[in-house]
Amino acid sequence: MKKLVSFIVAAALAMSSSVMAFAGEADAAGSAGSSSDSKMVSEKQIQRAESLGIDITDMTREEAKAAIEQAVLDKIEAVEEKLGIDISGMTKEEAKAAVDEAILAKISEKAAKLGVDITGMSREDAKTAVETAVLAKLQAAADKLGIDISSLSRSEAKELIKAAKEEKKSPKVDSEE
Repeated sequence: MKKLVSFIVAAALAMSSSVMAFAGEADAAGSAGSSSDSKMVSEKQIQRAESLGIDITDMTREEAKAAIEQAVLDKIEAVEEKLGIDISGMTKEEAKAAVDEAILAKISEKAAKLGVDITGMSREDAKTAVETAVLAKLQAAADKLGIDISSLSRSEAKELIKAAKEEKKSPKVDSEE
């Protein structure tokens, strides 16, 4: 969740600063009078594209700018959809607050489901408490089934527990027939 918030904030900042940065780059290129320089992709654009996971090889500066802006918009839409919020038309501060609120609501929902009291905790502490409760629940299920999940990731542990439960059910079905 922290990565998600960081990404939203970075994306919002990138959108506002990238437009100004691109305008500044275009002005600088225009004032230099070199048309070939204005068509080259800047190092800043290359770094931004790499951080977004897009390839801008063989693109002009304007094509790269459009591709980067689209990638940022796609990421923001994905975050909005995942959190179930709409941050269009909000300022950076409002968007950050909305994202923080949505993340805290998700953590609170998980905490309530697990019976964990996160009242008065910071978001990081609440997230840690919820994660600890999830891992404890997985460990209890693993202990009940007699399997070791100590060296596994959370998803691997879930898969192993699920497989063990299915295996445990299978003999019962066969013995009843």
